[in-house]
Amino acid sequence: MVPAVIRQTATRSRSIEEFERRVRERIMALSHSHDLLSQVDWAGVSLADLVAHQLEPF
Repeated sequence: MVPAVIRQTATRSRSIEEFERRVRERIMALSHSHDLLSQVDWAGVSLADLVAHQLEPF
């Protein structure tokens, strides 16, 4: 999954700085989703909970 995130980010980034920022943000979002799933022992979460969890920092 991470290589796909990097590849897709690279094709849409205009500079190395933008690429670095976007990759960092996307991997952190993936990490937050992983945290949410591990909190419920990988039993699954609703889409609403996932979106709410991703939007918490904002």
